[in-house]
Formats: sequence, C-alpha cells, structure tokens
Amino acid sequence: MATMIAADIPYTADEIPIVKTEIRRGTIALREEVTAFIEHQATLSPTQRARLPMFFVSGFNFLKEECASIGHTDTVLDWLPRAVEIVLLTESGPSETFPKVGSDGMLTEPETETGDSSLWTQIGRFFVDVTEYVRNAFQVTGRLPRLPHAYIMTLIHFQRMFQKIENKTEHNFSLMCNIPNLMQHYITQALGAHNVPANYIKRGSDLEYHQF
Repeated sequence: MATMIAADIPYTADEIPIVKTEIRRGTIALREEVTAFIEHQATLSPTQRARLPMFFVSGFNFLKEECASIGHTDTVLDWLPRAVEIVLLTESGPSETFPKVGSDGMLTEPETETGDSSLWTQIGRFFVDVTEYVRNAFQVTGRLPRLPHAYIMTLIHFQRMFQKIENKTEHNFSLMCNIPNLMQHYITQALGAHNVPANYIKRGSDLEYHQF
C-alpha cells in the first residue's frame, strides 16, 4: 500500500488517481472478505446466527477517510453497507444491530454490551476476527488464505485513532507496535505452527503495502 498515508498528510496531484484506484480495489476486497467471513460462519456453524467481522466497519471507515482526503466519492463504496447487509440477511435474516451510516458517511463503530467502543476494545476484537477469518477459511477450503486486505486497512485506521489519543502511555505504544507479532501468535495458535509460516503476517503485510 505504497501511497496510503496518514489523513493529515495531503496527497499530491499525481497520487490522487492512484488513490482512487486503490479505494475501489479496497472496496471490492472488503466486500469479498466480509462475504467470505459470513458464509464460512454459516457453513461451519449452521445453527448459529452469522455476525459481521469488526474489520467491516474499520475497513469501510478507512476507505471513507481516503475518499474525504482527496474530495472523492466512490459509488461502489457507498453501496457497500447495503451489499453486505443483503449477504447477512440472506444467511441469517434481518439484523437490528447492523451498523448505521452517520451524517459524515462513516459507519458507527461497534459497541460491546457495556457500550465500550474504545480503540483497545476494537483491537481485541480485531485479533479475534482476523484469526477467525483465517481459521474458518482454512477449514472450509483446506488452504491457508492470503492475509485479508482488511488487516492493513484496519491497522492504519487504528494508527489514526491512536494519533488522536492525548494521554498515550508506554503500554499503549507497545501494544500498537506489537499488533503484527500478536496477530502472528494468535493465528499460529489457532491453526498450528505446521500450517502457518513464521512470516505469514509480515509477508502478507508487505504484499498489501506494495500491491494495494
């Protein structure tokens, strides 16, 4: 993702067409990954209601931030919430908790039962949902999937949220820096070291940074 940068650093005129292409590619990838997450849940746990991965909201909001930074509207991105809602409706019926689009065009961040939508709570869910995405895809297809585009988009979204926190602690910095290592650990624990290359997260991240 060579041109994806923090929202407060403006893109150059030469970069804007590339960013538009990346936004569209990211939108398509996010739709495919969220659809796979839902469908794999339905396949493996047919008696349970399928749910959305947290990276749907974070990935969508990241792409909307990119659009806002260049004054761009992507119609496919704007339709994405409805497209995903249809997939969820098909698999599990109507949902009363589907994220709403706010006046700024962003989706509402998910909350826990205690109403907590903090960055640290979202990071915890991120570990759970990316691990579940990889594990379920592996169980359904018999192959280790490529690291989802949503991983990088969400990571950058988290970094932007972190920049807005006023009282940062050493523990906070350490957690942010160690997200890739922790993700590698959780996925390896879930699938076994014999199924997950030691550089799975790093290799997948490098591919996304250069190809997204």
